[in-house]
Amino acid sequence: MASLDPANAPVLVSLNSSALYLGMAAAGGTGSLAIALFGDRWFLLVGAGLMAPATGVAAVTTRARKGGGPRRRAPEDTNGRTDAVT
Repeated sequence: MASLDPANAPVLVSLNSSALYLGMAAAGGTGSLAIALFGDRWFLLVGAGLMAPATGVAAVTTRARKGGGPRRRAPEDTNGRTDAVT
């Protein structure tokens, strides 16, 4: 991520961390709500039901390695090297 825009790397890393913490908080809240509403007997099915759309979103938004189109290249450093962004 930082190689895509080195000037804004601290902002990108902090936004990524914030999204991670927000996701963990949402998961805890969703889990406790599922247990309160459905009981612990149905907890696994609620998790599976939430995992299915999450997997679909990940599949749609993630480019495949083959045929994913051209990749952006990182800017050249002071030594004239370029590193491909993966």
